[in-house]
Amino acid sequence: MAAAPKAAGAAESLAARLGGAPAEREAALAELLALELEHRGAALASVSARGAARSAANAAARVRVDIAVACVVPLCQLLRKPAAEVGVAEWHRACQVLTAIVTTDRGRVGCELIRPGQTNMYDFFSAPENALGVALAKEPSALTAEDALTIAWTVGPFLSMMAGPKGVDAALEACGLDTMAWVGEMMPHHFLVGGTGGPTPSDDRSLALMPLFLDMLKTWEQLPDFGLQAVLMATIFGVQGRNAVAVQMVDHDAVALLTDLLHQVTPSELISSVDFSRRAHGAVFCVMADVTQGAQNSGMDLTSQLLENGFIDIMISALAAVETVGADNSSAIVITYGVLNLLKNLDGAALDQIEGRLRGAPSTLRYLVNTNIEHIRDFGYTSGTFATNIAANVFGKDVRAHTATPLMHTSETVTSPVPSFQKGAFY
Repeated sequence: MAAAPKAAGAAESLAARLGGAPAEREAALAELLALELEHRGAALASVSARGAARSAANAAARVRVDIAVACVVPLCQLLRKPAAEVGVAEWHRACQVLTAIVTTDRGRVGCELIRPGQTNMYDFFSAPENALGVALAKEPSALTAEDALTIAWTVGPFLSMMAGPKGVDAALEACGLDTMAWVGEMMPHHFLVGGTGGPTPSDDRSLALMPLFLDMLKTWEQLPDFGLQAVLMATIFGVQGRNAVAVQMVDHDAVALLTDLLHQVTPSELISSVDFSRRAHGAVFCVMADVTQGAQNSGMDLTSQLLENGFIDIMISALAAVETVGADNSSAIVITYGVLNLLKNLDGAALDQIEGRLRGAPSTLRYLVNTNIEHIRDFGYTSGTFATNIAANVFGKDVRAHTATPLMHTSETVTSPVPSFQKGAFY
């Protein structure tokens, strides 16, 4: 029973300092980063713990998560403050800390990011005088690299929330939020994929930002902890549903750049949720899913390039690693929105060769169907939904089930949950 008072006391102290003078705020931010680092180390060490040692580790973890939960609102309040009070450097730092502490429990802490009825991340998304508001007020042509980093840090916590084995659903379930209610609250405030109280903005801002994001990705090792995750999340939002931006990225040789990023970690690390926020390279698959879709919509065929430069082989190796990593340690957004979404929608001259590669991995597709890793269940973003469609295309069998679920980005109707497949090549 001692853990709750300890957590409450520490959280109260941190919250007070986050609302205090600059030196107090910096000390509190440093303490929260240290808390995340301690949580990370303890989590890795506890994997082999048993009995009393495991129970003690779990109790200590709950204290750290309780502190993180209690600090989300104070951090969001800090990030709402005018740029004259919280300058760009401190603003970046606070976003970095928020990105970090969400990783301690993506469901519980992520829930506080989006919980209605309190100060949440949407409040600092749309605050006109904070560091983000100052950047967004500029004409797109006037945006600088510092502005691009400010915008990227803003969405860093988003990917922390979504990168776990249950994707967005973990936070929604922790909050008791309906999926459509969450989308309805988010979209009016989203400065990359939606406009406050209005329609999706023009491509101008994303077209100005994308070369700046790509430059950061070229020098990703120079980014601070969690910075790569932030830039990749901003890149995803920036290209999502924007054909002109996808074409621009292809023209800027983004396919080669993104493939190179995949080479920096192992296939298992690409799809693992463990330590994802420090090694967020797997989010490249999510970027490429949107790039290829936008390129295809514009009449560009990327299949040969993806095959020839090794992207497809890396992707299939990462997908095969899911069986070893396990569903409980995999990143649902990387697997569903990234890899499987890309494979399902990919089309072009080299598609037959790509499907030939997939025929060599029937056990992987079967595992993804039977395990059914879920990112956003209500939108059909589950491994069962996507892997069923891919298997049907690759093996020429009708493996769709009986319950229809509409997908977010396609008019095709697919199914989830998914029953066992008939015997054949898939087995």
